[in-house]
Formats: sequence, C-alpha cells, structure tokens
Amino acid sequence: MTSNKLSIYERAVIKWGSSFQLKMVAEECAELIKAVLKFDRKTNGSNIGNVVEEIVDVEIMISQLKVILSRYDLDLEWMLKEYKETKLKRLELMLHGK
Repeated sequence: MTSNKLSIYERAVIKWGSSFQLKMVAEECAELIKAVLKFDRKTNGSNIGNVVEEIVDVEIMISQLKVILSRYDLDLEWMLKEYKETKLKRLELMLHGK
C-alpha cells in the first residue's frame, strides 16, 4: 500500500512507532486532565480554548491508538461498540437512581 493510501494516523504510527505513540496518548490525556481541572477552577471560562485544543489532541491520539490496536487479531470496531453500549446502559441506570 502506498503512503497515499494510508491514513494520516497510520502514517504517524509508522513514522514514530507504536511505543512512542502510546506514550503520546498518555501525555495528551494528561494535558487534557490538566486543562479540565484548570477550567473547573476558573469561573470565567477563560481557558475554554485550551480545553478544546486538548480534546482535539486526545481525539487524534485515540485515532492513532485504534490503528495500533487494529494490528491485533480482534474485531476492534465491534468491541468499541459493545463496550460503549454497556457503559451507556450503566450510565442510564445511574441517572435513574438504580
């Protein structure tokens, strides 16, 4: 497959390697955590742009994480769907006090 056919996420994982990109996933999640905590602390919402930027960074890294996980012999899309449905059902029950 030529590099034109590979997604930007696949090309990033190839260029920097899985191990490095896994560390980047953790780093970007940590940056989002920090931005969210700062947002909660500030009552005027002055750092909302930082929170949005970190959300985007985490979404990009999650897409690369999916590329890495797709290398394993599993139905990743099905697993993600099933886990999400289970978690959302649990949340729905919690919202109804169950």
